[in-house]
Amino acid sequence: MNNSHRISNAIQGASGLRASADTGTLVTQDPTHLHGPLDLALSPTGHVLVANSDGRNADPNQPSELTEFSASGQFLTEYSLDPNNGGAFGLAVHFLGLGMIRVAAVDDNQNVLNIWTNTVR
Repeated sequence: MNNSHRISNAIQGASGLRASADTGTLVTQDPTHLHGPLDLALSPTGHVLVANSDGRNADPNQPSELTEFSASGQFLTEYSLDPNNGGAFGLAVHFLGLGMIRVAAVDDNQNVLNIWTNTVR
């Protein structure tokens, strides 16, 4: 199986583990929207945000994309961070309170940190 288009396994209670755990449950496998996931972040709504490195299976229509999946692994949306492949590198989400989140993503092609503040939906 080609791991360049799958979000790794979810492990229940991972934050409280003190020893090795089972391999978990596959969240999603999506060669259409996953192109060498490099970084993952969990939003306050439970959605998984992905920075695709485009290292494999690059989509010329969506280079350097940030992709969002539901907690159950359903594709929701994507956003092209840079017009060239390989830009989407790092990703972080911070809950600000009062229904607001801040998302930060590194564009490795431009050497910039993009920051957005949005309302949680």
